Amino acid sequence: MRPQLKRVYLTLQDLQPYAPAALELGFQVLDIEVDIDGIPYYSAMLDMGEESVNGWVSKRLLHELSCQEPFIARPSWFDVDARQIRTSHSQIDLTPLEFNTLSLLISHQEEVVSRKLLLKEVWGIEHNGSSNVVDTIIRSLRRKLGSNSAHIQSVRGTGYRFNVDA
Repeated sequence: MRPQLKRVYLTLQDLQPYAPAALELGFQVLDIEVDIDGIPYYSAMLDMGEESVNGWVSKRLLHELSCQEPFIARPSWFDVDARQIRTSHSQIDLTPLEFNTLSLLISHQEEVVSRKLLLKEVWGIEHNGSSNVVDTIIRSLRRKLGSNSAHIQSVRGTGYRFNVDA
């Protein structure tokens, strides 16, 4: 039946306990209520589309894989657990703003991260005007990074980019 199977129906007395899983799988609640011996039953349907089970499973798998966070290689000198930068001679503590800024830049490797996005994600504020608070944190980070400071590149008029190969 697998290649011809297009729909699966679910009928229960109480859909509520199954609702989160059923909705996640793609079931749609039908406006059909049937009474059998005075007990109401509710129905839901999963439409697998023209590609049947194989297509549905493939789409579910792709969805699950896309929901996982991609692997981001962090530089060996960035100690996330300790919230520090390690150099050959010492370990340098980062302030929360420095840590969150560097984390955001690293998580968007090779992409330009705008000042607006940094303000929103790190500071938690929506700001359309000009502000030098981001520039101040970047300067502080570069000072602490020392020989690794070239990884943080300025993109004139836009923001910053973390370059892995710098």
